[in-house]
Amino acid sequence: MRLAVIGANGFIGRSLCSALKRAGHNVLALVRCIETEDLQCSSVIFINDAGPQERWHELIHGIDVVIYLASPKAVDKPNSLQIKDYDRIIVGGATAVAEACVAKNVKRMIFLSSIKVNGETSDERVFTVHSKPNPTTKYARAKLDAEHQLLALSEKGLRITIIRPPAVYGAQGKGNINSLVNLLANFPCWAIPLSDVKNERAMIFIDNLVSAVIRSVEDRGETSRLFLVRDPQMLSTTQLCQILLREMNRPEKLSGDPYSIFEASAKSLFPRLASRLYSSLRIDDSRIKTSLGWKAPFSAHEGLALSVPKAVIGDKLTL
Repeated sequence: MRLAVIGANGFIGRSLCSALKRAGHNVLALVRCIETEDLQCSSVIFINDAGPQERWHELIHGIDVVIYLASPKAVDKPNSLQIKDYDRIIVGGATAVAEACVAKNVKRMIFLSSIKVNGETSDERVFTVHSKPNPTTKYARAKLDAEHQLLALSEKGLRITIIRPPAVYGAQGKGNINSLVNLLANFPCWAIPLSDVKNERAMIFIDNLVSAVIRSVEDRGETSRLFLVRDPQMLSTTQLCQILLREMNRPEKLSGDPYSIFEASAKSLFPRLASRLYSSLRIDDSRIKTSLGWKAPFSAHEGLALSVPKAVIGDKLTL
């Protein structure tokens, strides 16, 4: 198939383009950044912007499936310009592309959303495709608004696939896992009181996410889809730290927090960080498994092992 990947030059886009090309697809990469030396695709077109003013009708002519990855970075406290970019690129850009898809008879559009649409934490619940959305950030609100716009356009014959992943990690990623690796690499284990955190956090290894997108590209169904995806295992913060320490060739023994002093301090001073360390994010990914027969090719442990550099210099890790 002839595919267009919008936002092909990012962390997810580069891995996806490479995998799509290996799978035998003709991949058109639409990018703003000129650094494309190692971008594996069939052809590249540079665009001025991923917003609604781009010449989308011209760019997607002859395309079978469009994959929309373009998105500004999610930040906890966006400024006014970042909020405008969320609306312009996530909502406006995706909607304009979908309208062009309708006009050009594109078979399917895949939109990479975020589990943040459901909320930052699931508490004792498990997020499913039927869970009521609860976006708590401007970024998540923009993703949900875009979903609504795309599904409205699906009534004109365009098949929409929406994928909501949790945090995506990998060797080239720069997200929360990298921050945790830095913490574990540069502080002694006895100073990290995370030995008994009993939560469950869903994440997804980049190659698992790419696998889910490719399965969606090859979907022959006649309906629109909403999928939640994750690694096969959901880990506690303690388990996550122990796996990372093991892969970094460091002692796995973390210190305890018997009186919850560290936890209470973190929740008071750094509530969003504390939420990611102590709260749960449980996801039910059964729909994509039953609908498309998808199975994540890597376990969480395997994904983390492939994501963490092992070269330790003294007491610190060189990233």
